[in-house]
Amino acid sequence: MATLGETSAYIKKYILPLVFFLLIPPLLYLIFLKVQGLKTPTSPSIPRPAIEQNTDKSASSFKVEAAFPKIPDKLPTYNLKPTELSDEQASTTAKSFGLDPKPTLKENTYSGIQYSFNTPTHDLEINKKEIRYTNKTLQNSTGQKPTEELIGAASGFLNNLGFLPFELTINSSQTNYQKIQGDAYVSAPKDSAQFIEFSFDLNIGAYKVLTNSRQPSFAKIKVSQDGNVIEANITYPFSFDESESYKLKNKQTALSELNAKKAVITSAFILDKFGQANDLYNLNVQEIGTVTIKNIYLAYFYTNKPDGTIQPIYVFEGNFTTSKGAPGSVIMYLPAVSP
Repeated sequence: MATLGETSAYIKKYILPLVFFLLIPPLLYLIFLKVQGLKTPTSPSIPRPAIEQNTDKSASSFKVEAAFPKIPDKLPTYNLKPTELSDEQASTTAKSFGLDPKPTLKENTYSGIQYSFNTPTHDLEINKKEIRYTNKTLQNSTGQKPTEELIGAASGFLNNLGFLPFELTINSSQTNYQKIQGDAYVSAPKDSAQFIEFSFDLNIGAYKVLTNSRQPSFAKIKVSQDGNVIEANITYPFSFDESESYKLKNKQTALSELNAKKAVITSAFILDKFGQANDLYNLNVQEIGTVTIKNIYLAYFYTNKPDGTIQPIYVFEGNFTTSKGAPGSVIMYLPAVSP
């Protein structure tokens, strides 16, 4: 029988080294995990998009009747690369409109340097945010062509300019029918409209890119019924690079934030009897009330800022009725990237 001293010596000689040997692998594994955790890169946070609310009114509540879209787990963002506007570029753009490349006025505006190319028959203004063109000789033109030909005239006008770095597609839901009343364009029924204003969108993959405008589009081309372009408003060209991908908010989170009034109202206006804005140049409303959501989709939000990021948003489109029974329309943007 071993004595206590002999047992103690045996433990020191065999058992303790064995225990120490058995503990080494898990300790090394824990150290490995710790080091890997320190090395694993984390996605940087993305700033909330600078969406501006274009009305001082808010909805009192929401009723969702639209189906929620099928969404991917992640979507990429894009780094904006605005094109710097120079004298040479402005002159080249003026040439594409068939005008003298020498500006009649160069001034500093809220949108930076603006170039004006004005003649008795044409007006063209270019700054780093937009291009505005008017052909004043065609405002009283007559004629009647099929809508398909008018769409072709508007699309052909854009394609023939040659300075846009991306393709624009027509958005038929934003088409406006107008006539001249006094010195202004006002809403008109389709069958008696003198002019049709077509809207064109920019797409990134399967998703359209939207701006902060009350009536967002990248180009609006107004065509007379005889097929002549009389006005064009175009977002100034830019480019972008694909960047980080981010996880998107799920359906429950998006709808919860909608009900919590975290979606920004970018468009709210009263509709007239033709289903268009009651006043094309005065889109403010006095009340909104309960909004019935009729359409929900994913899109990208574009902001014309040097450090801007093109990122996913949820778009909620709905309608409402005022206390006086007037129909209204609302568009809201909600950032789609999950916190």
